[in-house]
Amino acid sequence: MHEQYRREHPKHPALVALERWEQPASEFRLSEQLSAARGTLALLEVVQPA
Repeated sequence: MHEQYRREHPKHPALVALERWEQPASEFRLSEQLSAARGTLALLEVVQPA
């Protein structure tokens, strides 16, 4: 399901750049927050289809 979501919703270029921007101290926490946000968006789309 996650792969299908990634195919249908490619990452915004700004997110790609943000993930490439290396700041070792907060990189893991940031990616964790991005994953959580993506998960929340996926759930919202299931509950409320556009």
